Amino acid sequence: MAQLQFSDTTNKDGIVQKIQDACGLLSATTNSYPLKRVTKDVNSALDNYLEIANTEAPKIKIDDTNHSSEQKMLINLVSGTKRYTYGSDAASNQIMRIDRIDILRADGTSKRLKVFNRAQITDQGMASYNSVSGEPNGYFIDGEEIVLDRAPNYNSTSGLIIYIQRTGSYFVSTDTTKVPGIPNIHHDYLWIKPSFMWCVLKDRKRAVGLKVLLNEEEQKIRNYYKRLNIDSTKTESVQRMKPKVQNNR
Repeated sequence: MAQLQFSDTTNKDGIVQKIQDACGLLSATTNSYPLKRVTKDVNSALDNYLEIANTEAPKIKIDDTNHSSEQKMLINLVSGTKRYTYGSDAASNQIMRIDRIDILRADGTSKRLKVFNRAQITDQGMASYNSVSGEPNGYFIDGEEIVLDRAPNYNSTSGLIIYIQRTGSYFVSTDTTKVPGIPNIHHDYLWIKPSFMWCVLKDRKRAVGLKVLLNEEEQKIRNYYKRLNIDSTKTESVQRMKPKVQNNR
């Protein structure tokens, strides 16, 4: 399937133009669906898409291919500090999920932290918890803060390594040739979802047909990532089953 760019006023075949067409606005003399709102709704649909993908394929690192940075955050580890804010990455993309956190030890080697809930870390009492220091072993999430089970007793530049799922690479209203950083076969979702949401409010008759398209598209996306997740699980199983080659020499 051919890819869609954000806006194509020449061929009337961009995401923006498909939304206008689906809503009956392509040749309208008045713009009742302003471009800035269209852009916001397309970005919201992109978030919805990534949420579906991450739900159906939790074993796979899914990311918008338009992002130029790695899918992780680096935060300095500060001696005596347990709490670290993680709300967005270096490019100001919002964090949807934390998959894993590693730390750098004092000797520079890395260690994966365990995930705890607050009760597991603080069951010895807050006074004891607040006084514990040393090399962290785990963490829990408190709002937009990562809370370590113990305050590190050393400093480490980029010593907190956070592997994340993040929001997509958002469009701005002046974009034209930018293409969504998701598989081409799913580009239609980015015009179907906003079109349906607009028509629910403005044109209920059109919304009925768009709802059918939206359900079909969402199911297609779910099936696509379910298969990827199953294939990933099978690959992991085969790798675990491979016998180790022993060198008896």
